[in-house]
Amino acid sequence: MPAIYSTQSVLQQTAYPTNSDYQPIPGLTPLKITDDFLYFGGTAFLTLFLGYAYTEEISFSFYVNIVETTSNQVVTEVFYGGANGLSTLISLSTVFNIPAQSQPDFVAQWKVLGTTPSVGVQAPTTLSFAALVFEAEGA
Repeated sequence: MPAIYSTQSVLQQTAYPTNSDYQPIPGLTPLKITDDFLYFGGTAFLTLFLGYAYTEEISFSFYVNIVETTSNQVVTEVFYGGANGLSTLISLSTVFNIPAQSQPDFVAQWKVLGTTPSVGVQAPTTLSFAALVFEAEGA
């Protein structure tokens, strides 16, 4: 039976990354995987939904990533950028192999290069960050 970890936040006003360094996405708390059943390790299926992102900027670079902070490992990183604006839904999924006898901690982050604030996630929406965790079978 998998374990489910999740965090959600209702966005009441447009949210923007405010600098060129990665920062946690406001409202989404880290996912701390604390299950003892992961003695032999396991697999985490991670999903992140931010909603509709928009900008009219001529040039920008918008990044979203998920980091496993106990090992400082970037699980996934997505780049949205270019010229002549952006109008897209931000939703990503990835898989992470959990090492035996570990308790990973996942954080969703974002940053923007170029004019700040420039790329915004439009309100109203519900931000969502979740992990579905499966245990590995013992040898």
